[in-house]
Amino acid sequence: MLVGPAASKQELADFAEKLKARPANYIAQPTLALSTVPIFNDSDLAPRHVDLRPFALMSPKGVSITAGGLTRVALQEGSLIVNSSQGGVMGNALAETMISLFKAEIKHRLGPWKSADAVEWETLKWVDWFNNRLLSA
Repeated sequence: MLVGPAASKQELADFAEKLKARPANYIAQPTLALSTVPIFNDSDLAPRHVDLRPFALMSPKGVSITAGGLTRVALQEGSLIVNSSQGGVMGNALAETMISLFKAEIKHRLGPWKSADAVEWETLKWVDWFNNRLLSA
């Protein structure tokens, strides 16, 4: 991966050789101005670039945008690389998305709850809805 505007002349030349040798292995996209979010880095907060990719679910009835989405965070300060080519990404992005969707659909819309049993029952109904109705709609 190469971020052209941040690359040195030598990095550009080296990458040009790789590109010429195997052009089908690469894609290009414009450099975007990414937002930053605070991360906990050792013992302090530090800004990191982040992107958010919303999930759009398409069915014969139309398109639905879920609450939440896939987030990817740059591991190095100042880096614009927010994908898996940096050696790893936040592995819990899908879980965070599901929790966000759950909160939007159940906790905030139907709460507050009177008992743990009530939360458990609504959770089971939501999982059934998500697996058997939403995804197959």
